[in-house]
Amino acid sequence: KTFHLADEAFLKAMKPSAFIMNTCRGEIICNGSLQQAQEKKEIAGAVIDVWENEPGINLDLVKLVDLVTSHIAGYSADGKATGTSMSVQALSRFFDFGMDDWFPENVPMPEKNLTTELSGMAAVKDVIRQTYAMHVDDKALRETPEKFEYNRGHYMLRREFHNYSVKVADKAAAEIIENLGFELLS
Repeated sequence: KTFHLADEAFLKAMKPSAFIMNTCRGEIICNGSLQQAQEKKEIAGAVIDVWENEPGINLDLVKLVDLVTSHIAGYSADGKATGTSMSVQALSRFFDFGMDDWFPENVPMPEKNLTTELSGMAAVKDVIRQTYAMHVDDKALRETPEKFEYNRGHYMLRREFHNYSVKVADKAAAEIIENLGFELLS
């Protein structure tokens, strides 16, 4: 039912200032329609993590979108731990192993607290960049798209925002950062 949900008509209905992101399933966006919308500058931009026909992705589209990654949205340490936990718990319920609340205990925490002296959206961007160097994944896929599966299999350790404590000077930025899930330090 969601195949090519974001097709030519969908993309034409978007505002010219809109960005589209796909981190759920590659076939939701018709890559040909997105490529055309990008070429004609009908939308402001796109961020693509999941692709039609993975790992044989549309290289022309890679060149047009703002940020590209090798289907790593669920590859954080937290995502892997949660997926493993769900599998163990389901098996435990089925086979009555008594591990219905099991969760991995050895998921490494971030090594340091974060600090930013910047203000406004610059502070928000700074904090996010300190947690995840997105440009590294983007560069790897752009330079070696044939290593799509390798990049996924050798993915760096990344933690989700709620695992980080942040000291923020700017009050407005602090509110946004907290709403993203970070813990604020006073």
